[in-house]
Formats: sequence, C-alpha cells, structure tokens
Amino acid sequence: MILPGVPLLAALLIAPPGGCPGELFRIARNTNANVVVYEVDAASAGRTGDSEPVRASWLMLAEDGRRVVLNPLERMFAYGFEVRRSSSGLRLELSADPSREIEIREHHGCFRAFRRIAGQEALLQLIFVDARGSGPVPSVRFVVVFGSDPVTGVGLSEQIVAPAPSLPAPSDG
Repeated sequence: MILPGVPLLAALLIAPPGGCPGELFRIARNTNANVVVYEVDAASAGRTGDSEPVRASWLMLAEDGRRVVLNPLERMFAYGFEVRRSSSGLRLELSADPSREIEIREHHGCFRAFRRIAGQEALLQLIFVDARGSGPVPSVRFVVVFGSDPVTGVGLSEQIVAPAPSLPAPSDG
C-alpha cells in the first residue's frame, strides 16, 4: 500500500527526463526535502580502469539547492555504494541494502539505473525512505521504490516494509 502524498512527493523529486542526464536516481527521506543524487560519468562508465564512474552527493533542496559531498559516515553506511563492472555495464550495490543490486547500462543511448520493482525489471528513479528518530542511525519504517517500465514507460512502485526489530528470547528463569 502506498501512503497518501508519497506519489505526489515522488513526482516532485524525480528529475525530469531530457537528453542524456547524468542523473541515475535519487534517495529522498521524509525528514526534509534534501535528496541524495546518484550520477554516472558517462565518459568513464564505458571505460575500464576509471575509478569513479558513479558518484553521489546531497542536493540541498531544503536550503539553497547547492551540492554537498557525502560525509564519511554517510558514504560508509546509509548512502555509500560499491560499483563493479559487468559484461552489460556496471553493478551498483548500496551499502544500506546490498541484497538489491542496481544495474547501470545503456538504454536508448543513455546510461540508466535498472532494478526490480514489483517483480519486474524497471528504470529506477527514486527510493523514498520513511524513518523515525534522530541521530546517526534513525529507524527505517518503510521504503518505497519508484521507477518505470523500460519498454512502456508505465510507472511502477513497490513498498518495502522494514523488518521488525528482533526481540531477545525469553529467559527460563
């Protein structure tokens, strides 16, 4: 189930298409309008040996729209990633969710991010994170992933509910 207002938020945060944008996808949160933008360097994405074909930075929409680099903790945990080359392009693994790999490959002449959404391959556009709490590690309640069918362009979304925290086993005594 998608919560009211989340599709509207997604529509506002997804970058408009046009030309060959370097932007692959965004991560947005319920805490403020700032988003993390993942971009591909098209020139280095197709070459082996280049060290950073993908980069991520904050887009400070809650402030003045400037770009800010991720700090070391953000790169290591929440928004960091690893990129590996594959036969079809690049594979990106987010630190926060290494089980759901993102494939970066050419689509109609532009590099795009692909991920399974609602059981089918999709062009990834936005990952929305609903979290509670403050500090360096807030509690994630759910994530909504937005994208579109790469053939038809039809919008797709999937809500992923965060697992409940595990409780210690009751003691015998």
